[in-house]
Order: sequence, then C-alpha cells, then structure tokens
Amino acid sequence: VAPPLAQRVTDWDDYTGRFEAVDSVELRPRVSGPIQSIHFQDGQKVEKGQLLFVIDPRPYAAQLARAQAEVAGASAVLANADAELRRANSLVASNLISQSQSELIAAQQLQAAASLAAAEAEVTTQQLNLSYTRITAPIAGRASWRRLAPGNLVMADTTVLTTLVSESPIRFVFDAPESALLRYRRESAEARIMPVEIRLQDETEYRWKGKVDFIDNALDRSSGTIRGRAVLDNPDGFLSPG
Repeated sequence: VAPPLAQRVTDWDDYTGRFEAVDSVELRPRVSGPIQSIHFQDGQKVEKGQLLFVIDPRPYAAQLARAQAEVAGASAVLANADAELRRANSLVASNLISQSQSELIAAQQLQAAASLAAAEAEVTTQQLNLSYTRITAPIAGRASWRRLAPGNLVMADTTVLTTLVSESPIRFVFDAPESALLRYRRESAEARIMPVEIRLQDETEYRWKGKVDFIDNALDRSSGTIRGRAVLDNPDGFLSPG
C-alpha cells in the first residue's frame, strides 16, 4: 500500500508550427533613379533609421531649387497685387475708379495668393522627393541580401531593394483542431495566455518558452483547425522566420 499522491498536472498538446517575424518589410524606393551607394552588408543587423541606400539626389535637388525660385516669383507677384489692391481701395473711396475695376483687382490679388500657395506646396513635394533619395531602415532587424548593385536604375514603388525582418520577439504559428480549441475554452477563460514550449528539429528538450498571444476568430472549414500564435523572446537572433 502507499498513500495517494495529489498534485496539479499540466496537460500538453503537441503541434508542428513555424516561426514568423513580428514585422517584415520589403524596401522599395519612393522615387526613381540610379542607386548611388549602398550602406550595409548582406545579412547585417540594422537599427531603425539607419541609412541603407542612396539614390542619385541631383535631379531632385535641381527640381527643389526650381520650385523655390517659383515661390520667390509668386511672392513678388503677390506683393505687387497687394499694393495694387490697396491703391484700388483708396481710389474707389475717392470715386476715381469704378467698383467693378476694384473687384477685378481684388480677384487678381486672390489669384496671386493662390499661386503662391501652390508654389509652396510644390516646394514641400520636392523636399519630400529629395528626402526619399535616402532610404533608411523603417524597423530594427536583420537585412537580407541587396538585390541590386550601385549604378542600377530603380523604379519608384516597384523595385525591391532588400527585405528586413525583426528578430526579437518572434512569433510561432500553429494550427490546433476544433476539439482542442473547445477544451481550452472550457478549461480556462484565459486560454489566450497559455504557456508554450518549443523544441527545434535537432533538439531533445523543449527549451524555448513563450505564451499564446492570439487565436484566430474562425475555423478553417477545409481542415477543421484554427490558427494559433505564440510569441517568445529571441534576443540573439538564433531563431529565423520560416
């Protein structure tokens, strides 16, 4: 005989899944032109805001200078229109010009003001285009290989320069059957924060620890499963997406 042993036991279910990056970005240029320089190595870990590519900025600098010159010209036209309007107002008060002539001069002043606003907006657009010639990392992570060498022509919003993936934390995606989902929800109201332990293909122990942070809102009718997702730390970047 022996005294009975009473203790809490955790039931574990085994699933096969894959790792996915929390953030993944395809770097595409916002402007067209030849690549002037590249500022990272293939597979390098980069920080957010780090310079990666430079597209030849000279055409866009010239367009910005032209837009700034147009602002100066529009400002001069507006200043002259303001002076003409002030003179017209004084002449109308003295009945030296007609009211219709005064209204025409006022309309010309409004048109000059609108032209100046349009010229200033064009300067803002050209400043943006010039800034887009410097392509920086939108997230911190690891870069893939550069798709093109310096001198190659790239097209705005089309050419893929490289890809970036975040490394830590990393997600683990798996599919659970409907029966398991129902059991999880009946056993625990906090099923979304259940612990997860992961073993890689060449490992014998479940040494990677995480927790479930998402369960999809609908079952896959073809397979009768639902998508689950766990998140875990990956500080040294050892785990790779896919």
